[in-house]
Amino acid sequence: MRKLYLVPIMFLFLSKAYSTEYKCSINLIPPNKEISKSQFNKYIKQFSYKMKEGAPGKTSTLKDVSVFIWAKASKIHLAIQRKQKEGKPLKYQTSYRIDTADIKVKITPDIEVSCFTASAISKIKDKSTRKMLDKSISDSSDLYSYGSDVLFTTTTFLKFKYRQQNATGMMRPIVFQKGNLYTLDDNIKKDENWCIFNIEVKLNEDTFLQQNTKFKPHSVSKNSNNNTQTVYSYNFVDFSSGKKSYDTSRYSPFSFECSLGKNQGFKSEVIKEVTGGRIKIIPAI
Repeated sequence: MRKLYLVPIMFLFLSKAYSTEYKCSINLIPPNKEISKSQFNKYIKQFSYKMKEGAPGKTSTLKDVSVFIWAKASKIHLAIQRKQKEGKPLKYQTSYRIDTADIKVKITPDIEVSCFTASAISKIKDKSTRKMLDKSISDSSDLYSYGSDVLFTTTTFLKFKYRQQNATGMMRPIVFQKGNLYTLDDNIKKDENWCIFNIEVKLNEDTFLQQNTKFKPHSVSKNSNNNTQTVYSYNFVDFSSGKKSYDTSRYSPFSFECSLGKNQGFKSEVIKEVTGGRIKIIPAI
């Protein structure tokens, strides 16, 4: 395992009245400690903050460390606090010019808070870190270009109805179109954008997926045989070995497919529109 060094992402949008969007991080990796990908969320937390004069600040917390970032008097301010088991909490506060391209604060060997602008990312010398930052996914990003190096994420509670006349075997789908949910028994407009999320259920009853459930696909594919639609698919089963990317006693994900107009592209903004924001594709860090 190699040590993960996190440098967060910040997208910069400038206008006459300054307005900047940050994606910052709290990094609590102890010195000389190596962590695996599965431990990432235990030691590192990313959060976004849209900086604008007079707008509310943003607080984010990881374990016993809290960070507050806000803009005031043409400066950006950062306050960091760690709760102590005994005595007063450890507190640190600093300020920067409003046009600062990167912020990196290390108040103890295992507490580091960072915020970077898009221009600052291009100047990062470490190639692996820069490559990771470049994998940020925006609304207009081409999801297909990321391959299977993503996490398929549910942003809401999802219900898969067991009783579907047109379902095959133990496969149960949810069909998405124009932000609405359907089953295979419903009539949808196949010549318009639509997506289908298939799972294999284990019980003869409705199956539920919780909010923020994440699956990493084994593969992604693209089929452009149709003259008007292109089909993009995330496959959660390795068809050569039969290995599943995720399996529980109640279900296992099978595939997520989207049939989109030729001029649409496989983009986050399109998936958001079709699924009503219930499905989100994020980078697999």
